[in-house]
Amino acid sequence: MNATMSLEKTQHYPVMLNQVLSIISPQHGGTFIDCTFGGGGYSQAILKFPGTKVLAIDRDKLTQKYANSLAKKFPKRFNFFQEKFSNLDKVIQQKLEPRAVIFDLGLSSFQLSDKERGFSFESKDFLNMEMGINEYSAYNVINTLDKEYLSTIIKVLGEEKDGKIIANKIDKYRKKKPIKNSQQLASIIKEAKKNYHNYKK
Repeated sequence: MNATMSLEKTQHYPVMLNQVLSIISPQHGGTFIDCTFGGGGYSQAILKFPGTKVLAIDRDKLTQKYANSLAKKFPKRFNFFQEKFSNLDKVIQQKLEPRAVIFDLGLSSFQLSDKERGFSFESKDFLNMEMGINEYSAYNVINTLDKEYLSTIIKVLGEEKDGKIIANKIDKYRKKKPIKNSQQLASIIKEAKKNYHNYKK
């Protein structure tokens, strides 16, 4: 399945949509900032209420298709920026007073379902995981970063207490041959954790 097919056939429905809407109260109007636009689930739901405006941000280039669709429906009430939410200050006006700012962190369903992007543990395609703006793939990280730095990333960003054990296993494997896909990486991680905990027993 290529990226275009995945985007056309897969939609993202936010799990916490009703709860978020009950908190931000779009029925009263106002401007809202959707910092993780994704498939546009939150933005679309907010724009159904008259008197609302949405400023949306997403770094993934494939989200542009969803953004274009909303822009056609709500040309005066919806604006989209291809940007990281860490650069929010670059795209919003200083005088803007949003009613709410939304962050729905994590991967969207269309990102996971596209095996070519390498986010799924079942993917046999290239170990990509790029989010659109950067050109530094997971393949580069796994196969070239210093072992200690890789351990820190796994432990801190991945919230994995066995980060050092996993990094050591990855380093040992990549010295023999490159780790090329997510399925291969998942297998190495699983083996590292299994061997370590069996040893502790």
